[in-house]
Amino acid sequence: MNEAHQIIIYFILKALLITIIIELLVLVVLREKNYKVYILSVFLNLFTNLSLNVGIQFVNPKSYFLVVGILEVLIVLIEACGYNIIYKNYKKSLQVAVSCNIMSFLLGFIFL
Repeated sequence: MNEAHQIIIYFILKALLITIIIELLVLVVLREKNYKVYILSVFLNLFTNLSLNVGIQFVNPKSYFLVVGILEVLIVLIEACGYNIIYKNYKKSLQVAVSCNIMSFLLGFIFL
């Protein structure tokens, strides 16, 4: 593996770790009491964050923000469906997914 690939993998894993930490902290702030939601959050982010960050490596820089915006909306919907498995309330699931993703998206710029 060459140095460029190692750098990309480092940044993808760093983004994943930062996202997981931020979203777990958001769940704490939201006073989530069900530990299953925290576990689910980690697994959802393993799928959605890794998919996003690997996928954007192949995006034309001219359309980067458009593609990321569309993918972030899709990720919120996917995560809301995941949270709905536990909450059984899509409105609450969507609120949690939106809260977590807005914070991780905004704070991710600071930490990355």
